[in-house]
Amino acid sequence: MLDLPWGEAATLVFIGIRLALIFFYVDRQSTPIDGDINRYFDITKDGVPYRDQAVEYPPVTVGVLELIHLVARDRHGFGVGVVLAMALIEALVCLLLWRSFGNRVGLTFLVLDTPLYYLLLTRVDIISVAIAAAFVTLLLSHRHFSSGVAWVAAVGAKLWPLPLGVYLLTGSRSAHERRRALAGAAAGAAALAGVWLAIGGFDGVRQVITFRGSQGWHLESIVGGVLRIVAGGRVSLEEGAYRIGQVPSGLGVVMLLVGTAAAIAVCAWAGRQNLPGVGWVTAVMCLLVTATLASPQFVIWAIPGAALAMRESRLWLVGTFAVTLGLTYAESRFYGAVIDGNLLGDGLVLARNLGLVITLLVGVQALRRGAGSSPSAAHAHSG
Repeated sequence: MLDLPWGEAATLVFIGIRLALIFFYVDRQSTPIDGDINRYFDITKDGVPYRDQAVEYPPVTVGVLELIHLVARDRHGFGVGVVLAMALIEALVCLLLWRSFGNRVGLTFLVLDTPLYYLLLTRVDIISVAIAAAFVTLLLSHRHFSSGVAWVAAVGAKLWPLPLGVYLLTGSRSAHERRRALAGAAAGAAALAGVWLAIGGFDGVRQVITFRGSQGWHLESIVGGVLRIVAGGRVSLEEGAYRIGQVPSGLGVVMLLVGTAAAIAVCAWAGRQNLPGVGWVTAVMCLLVTATLASPQFVIWAIPGAALAMRESRLWLVGTFAVTLGLTYAESRFYGAVIDGNLLGDGLVLARNLGLVITLLVGVQALRRGAGSSPSAAHAHSG
């Protein structure tokens, strides 16, 4: 029984929304109109990834897609498999947070994950989110070696969880625990690097970091959105994303390094204050604000962190992030207007990106307020 007065009714409503969307997107696979799933299918059927074709996803995500393709060889079955697999992974994340941290965290995740659930079903971002959530849960329950392995696996699914690795140090209470966490990370990193380099070599890593060598500013990135409004220009579809202009040589790498460094600093700050949820959300905002590619589904990365921030009593951060999710939903639903560059589309991109910046600032302010409750009791349910 949920101890929130409206919890049971809300849970049933959000589960019902999920079931309806799962049914809709499973049925939709009879007509292969989901471009991202078409791309995933191409990755699995067109030779060895990284070697026979450029691939923008790290090997853990590619491995999940290959497993789906082993079961479902044709495009229709593959699409159904992707939808069902992503739905199952999301349900497992929700269950993990609910059982590990209590009703408030579990229900917050359920609520926040609903606006972009339709994107979650046809994208692969929930894979990295799930492993990152497992990493933090293992760490807070003092399973340090396993948490180190899980962190590497999360990075091996998508690179964004890299800054969360700081928690391996700040979340350890003794030198022995830190050594075990780092040993797990080292073992996982050795395995990941060995597999990745054996399959694709160093060029496989380059393909992921550069998103298959893309050159333009994504329309939904902060720079791309402003450039579209101020200077206009021709929009082109490049490697599956609509882009404008060209990123000056080397600037994309510099922005990536700046965003990553800022995210690492934020996680170190949050870890010292026992605020892993606040650090998680704020770190993702650092990455998205400095990104040359900022697709709507990327906001999903921060949702478990926001659920944990509820446990840490940072309600302003959770509320601001919820507004940003709503703006992201609106922008993604009017994507035709975004591509056309009319007043509605430009306004929605600008509003969403302003939401990212404000959420980042609110996260920094939440860290300035000082330490929260101890994260050590991973199974201490919050009501």
